[in-house]
Amino acid sequence: SGQGKSTLLRILALLTRPDSGTVRLAGKPPEQWTPERWRMTMSYVSQHPVMLPGSVEDNLRTVSRLHQRSFPADRA
Repeated sequence: SGQGKSTLLRILALLTRPDSGTVRLAGKPPEQWTPERWRMTMSYVSQHPVMLPGSVEDNLRTVSRLHQRSFPADRA
């Protein structure tokens, strides 16, 4: 507790700016990525879950749609 784990994850997800240092993914800084591509590669899961309106399946379908991926209904 209090060691900065959540802060590090938020920095990696580009939700918080680091006070110092640099963040790179595959050797490239965030500026060389589109936000969509960065977030398709780097994921952040909050400790406090947030659901969109609808069912769990609706929420999973939203992620597939945002990432322009097919929805694996058999795995849902």
